Amino acid sequence: MKIAVFGWYGHDNAGDERIKYCLNHFLMGLGGIDGVDFYDLHDNAIKGATSQFDDYDLVIIGGGGLILSQHNYHEFIHGIGTKLLVAGISVETDLKGNPLKFAQALLDKASLFLVRDKNSYEKLLPLDKKSVLKLSQDLTFLEPFPVVQGTKNNNILGLNLLPKPKYIKYSFMANRALSFMLGQLSRFGIRDVIPVQDYYDIVDSLREKYLIQAIPFYTPDQPQNVPDYQKNDVNFLKKYCEHVPDVFSDNLFDDCSLLVCMRLHAGIFAVQKAIPFLSFSYLPKNRNFMALLGLENYALEITSDTNIITAIDSLDKNRDKIRLRMKEFTESAQQEIQTQLINFLN
Repeated sequence: MKIAVFGWYGHDNAGDERIKYCLNHFLMGLGGIDGVDFYDLHDNAIKGATSQFDDYDLVIIGGGGLILSQHNYHEFIHGIGTKLLVAGISVETDLKGNPLKFAQALLDKASLFLVRDKNSYEKLLPLDKKSVLKLSQDLTFLEPFPVVQGTKNNNILGLNLLPKPKYIKYSFMANRALSFMLGQLSRFGIRDVIPVQDYYDIVDSLREKYLIQAIPFYTPDQPQNVPDYQKNDVNFLKKYCEHVPDVFSDNLFDDCSLLVCMRLHAGIFAVQKAIPFLSFSYLPKNRNFMALLGLENYALEITSDTNIITAIDSLDKNRDKIRLRMKEFTESAQQEIQTQLINFLN
């Protein structure tokens, strides 16, 4: 059996590369699978319908927040001639235009559609004519990280930030017209036209109580002079932290007693390692994941009056209960996603 997987792979994003590792390791461990090949969805989908992948026995679309782009992906999906599984994905924009057509194409073609959060499930349910939609988990729970022990008395706080636009939705950055306009302005040396969220007050308040460990997730090579809104996590975190690793390592979590993060998989990895965390909501997936955990109070909107220290103190006070909840959730999530995939493949 040969399997092709399409997602946001090969971009030095730690969350997506962990999805790739977990899915490959799990599938190859089942036996009877000759190979799993991973492809970048965008690079292939914008070419439209193709017979290039008809030799595969199964095509998987996932995981990640893939229903976001304003590009035409639906023609590619309608052209797939083999069995299709959608797994571990979420909806990160309004379902209209091309995202709506993409979602409908996935639901029309899929034999099973596993969505990783309730909000995305509810958005997609009215389009589900074949009853293939099921609530599921992020694919990294197929092979979760081991629980970290003994960080309770550390005053090290992990920090993951990204350049969130200040006055527009983060998802709007995927708009093709905006991307074209920004590209044209950049050609003439006009770069910082989109202001991003300022975190100096937040980081300063954290530094009064904790030693900060920067944890970058998105780490592709890029020049230092790119606009703030395009910076990778490494270059962006250097605005706030003196020492920032050049690449991601999950070991960066292991000495942290707490975490403040924006990337969804920073929070997911913290859950798997049982490290209490606060999540800044820049896309729906952050708040949706915290709701799934029953920790909505620790999903914060980024505003100038964010009382992060109060939230951190509450997180620390309830540490043992939160860690227990994280361990139970990880065990349940792993069993759920593994069972769903095994039942499908059988």
